[in-house]
Amino acid sequence: MYKVLVEGLEFYAFHGVSDEEQKVGTRYRLDIEASIEGRVPESDRVKDTVDYGWLAREAIQTATGEKWRTVEKVAHDIAAKILSDEPRISEIRVRLLKVPPPIPFTVSAAGVECVLIRERN
Repeated sequence: MYKVLVEGLEFYAFHGVSDEEQKVGTRYRLDIEASIEGRVPESDRVKDTVDYGWLAREAIQTATGEKWRTVEKVAHDIAAKILSDEPRISEIRVRLLKVPPPIPFTVSAAGVECVLIRERN
């Protein structure tokens, strides 16, 4: 097993608890860590791995396709979509941060991390 990583992917979306936040939008930073069951270390063929460009595109399409109230929902939907579309992924970790969050404190980012594990029969 090995991991494919996407770190620091930034995008703009319109999620949030308040209607104003959903109207104005927020900048997000996303990290993905996908555990891969594959043979690319032996084969050295791209078709035997999960393309990190594909991971980034799937995440952005999912994250910007709808509006949700919570970052937990966004992170879960990103992880679930990727896990359902790529059978070689055994575990996926998605960290989603608002940069900066709309709170009355000075913080660089705030958000959530979602981990989904494929059930094996």
